Amino acid sequence: MPDVIILIAAQFDEMEVITCHAVLRDRHLAVVLVSVMPGVVRSIRGVTVHPDSYLSQGAQLLSETKRQVIILAGGERCAAQTLSDPRAHRLIQTVLAHGGQVGVMAKADFLVKETGLFRPEWAGQIVRQRGMETAVFLNKLLALFIEK
Repeated sequence: MPDVIILIAAQFDEMEVITCHAVLRDRHLAVVLVSVMPGVVRSIRGVTVHPDSYLSQGAQLLSETKRQVIILAGGERCAAQTLSDPRAHRLIQTVLAHGGQVGVMAKADFLVKETGLFRPEWAGQIVRQRGMETAVFLNKLLALFIEK
C-alpha cells in the first residue's frame, strides 16, 4: 500500500507534482500517481505522465493499518476535475476517517473550500500549501511521517 497518493488529472501543474513525487520517493516513501481517468495525463505545459493507478482502483490503494497521505495536485482544471469526481471524495474521506492526512497544493485550495469536502473535525488533518514554497509544503508533509 502506498504511503502517499497524489491525485492528478489533465492540466495538472507538473512542476509541483513531479517535485513532490521525487522528493517523497527520495525519502523512501511509497508514492503513487492516481489519475481521475485511465490513460496518459497531460500537464499544463504539455508534459505527459502515465499514472500508477486510477480512481476506479481507489479501494485497492487504501490501507487499514497505516496512515496515508493524499495530495491534491494543483492546476485549476486538474483540481476541478478531481474534485468533481465522487470517487475522489470517497477516497479522501476514507483516508481522513482512518486518521490520514490530505495535502492541498496552492492552486487547488480555493476549490476545496467550495466543495465542502472536509468536515470541521478533520481540520487538523489538512495541510494547505497556500502561498508557501513547494519545499516548505513538502517539509510539512514529511513531518507527518516523522510524527507517526
